Amino acid sequence: LRGEVSEFRVKERKLSGRVKTLEAKLEAAKGSLARCKDQLESVKRTWMPPEAVEQIRGEANRAKAELKQARSQASRKAKLLVAAQEKSNSKQAAEETARKRMDKLEARARQAEQELALREGFMAAAKSTAEELRESNTKLKEE
Repeated sequence: LRGEVSEFRVKERKLSGRVKTLEAKLEAAKGSLARCKDQLESVKRTWMPPEAVEQIRGEANRAKAELKQARSQASRKAKLLVAAQEKSNSKQAAEETARKRMDKLEARARQAEQELALREGFMAAAKSTAEELRESNTKLKEE
């Protein structure tokens, strides 16, 4: 009987160790199960049917294409603005050059008018002097 009791105690210890091991595995499995449930809930909250995913992808691709087109248009407009500004600057420079030439020509015209007036004055004086000389010459001849 003593032998049977000691065998029984050995079996009981083995089974007790086995129970503790299984309980530890059970606790680990419970933690793993809780993590799996949390992951499942997360997936349920964020899950979308494939059609919805494809629709979102399509919208994203369309938005990217529109953005690319808008950037292209903005770049084109910027180039046109730069070209227009350069043209405006060159036009302004040409107008300024033409204005300076006009001012020079007007100054030369005024100077020519003044010289002409002086020459006309000299011619009139010379004419009157010549007539006076003729008159005095005719008087002298008559005398």
